[in-house]
Amino acid sequence: YRAPVNTLAAQLFSEPPMNLIRGRVTDTEVTFDEYSHHALTQELSQLSPGDYWFGIRPSHIGLVPTGEDDLEMAMEVELSDISGSETFMHVRNSHFEMVLQLMGVHQYHTGAPIKIYLPINRLFVFDQQEQLVHTPSQVTGGSL
Repeated sequence: YRAPVNTLAAQLFSEPPMNLIRGRVTDTEVTFDEYSHHALTQELSQLSPGDYWFGIRPSHIGLVPTGEDDLEMAMEVELSDISGSETFMHVRNSHFEMVLQLMGVHQYHTGAPIKIYLPINRLFVFDQQEQLVHTPSQVTGGSL
């Protein structure tokens, strides 16, 4: 769970499954599917330039930023499913589909625009052979 050896293990040991996004690292930025460009942070600066898979657990994506390095993405609500005290929200845009696991009841209509925030310090990184090359800094302690 804390250091899945590959993308398959990452998805199997996360419920709902870990979200995976194609991305590219350069000397100065990280780009997700040529859609979302972000300055390279200290957290990811040790990665060699190249193509990667970035993984984030649904429970780590939020509707408000939690830090200055959070990645903001404009999405559209595809489905909002309330289950007890949690909401499972399926969102998409023309580049990505993701699932969020939110604490509390969040009611959004299908098709509603929404911004989501991915904390850089919660990203897992896998190489093009889908093998783990980087674990998040917050993987040691606290809730994952």
